[in-house]
Amino acid sequence: MRSQTARQVFSLTLQVGELVLQLRCENALAWHQLAERYGPFRVSTTSSPHLVADLVIERPAAARPAQEPVLSFRAGHLVLEGPGVAGWVAADERRGHLTLNTPYVAEQAEYFLRAACALVAFEAGGLLLHAAGVVHRGRTYLFFGHSGSGKTTVAGFARLGDRLLNDDLVVLSPHDDRWTAWATPFSSPPGAFNLGPCSAPVAALFRLVPSSVVRADPLDPAQAVAELVANAPVVSADPGRSVALLERCAALARQVPLYALHFRRDPSFWEVVDKAVRG
Repeated sequence: MRSQTARQVFSLTLQVGELVLQLRCENALAWHQLAERYGPFRVSTTSSPHLVADLVIERPAAARPAQEPVLSFRAGHLVLEGPGVAGWVAADERRGHLTLNTPYVAEQAEYFLRAACALVAFEAGGLLLHAAGVVHRGRTYLFFGHSGSGKTTVAGFARLGDRLLNDDLVVLSPHDDRWTAWATPFSSPPGAFNLGPCSAPVAALFRLVPSSVVRADPLDPAQAVAELVANAPVVSADPGRSVALLERCAALARQVPLYALHFRRDPSFWEVVDKAVRG
């Protein structure tokens, strides 16, 4: 009787903020692609991961998927479905699964990891926010808004000595009466701001509004909460978490000042931003 050779399982462990996410697969090529993509965020840890997800690579189709996977929630669990993609995340069980039959493994795995990170961060008491994070003088300035609002543009005008956490997605976590912003590996293009798991306390949040006039207008509490909810990806799509999301965003708005930043696509907004933070 021939003995069966045990298949090797490759494990990729990432630290995103205070979260530890582990992806396991038997495909060596896929593992190497992802390990290279997320290198600065890789960690070796014996602590219990916040999420362990299995990645299965099936025989790929030749064509690129015509659309992104559809995201939905079923009984509180995140579900991804699309051409060549099927996955789920059960945050309460700290488990997930992703099956791919597309040659664009890194691209689709990142979509899954972004969604998983948003859900896991929320369950841990934090928030994934569509925002560019710039650390200036030891504190984070967050510039948020949907795609096309100017996050990457603002990040490109960071000043000498500033540090970029990301130009698209940052993780926020509460600590007593303040919030901390953490770098993520989910930038545009991939790898542009891969600094690893660095962080700084949040000084203020600025909702980006392209304009010919540069000014910062304080947001009233209701508007501030509405803007934050609208820029909290994934979790905002779950009706079962809507009340908790509102409460989370209200707590953030109470503890951190929020402004509507009207800006031109040049560095002139920094003077207005500094004045608003100094009060």
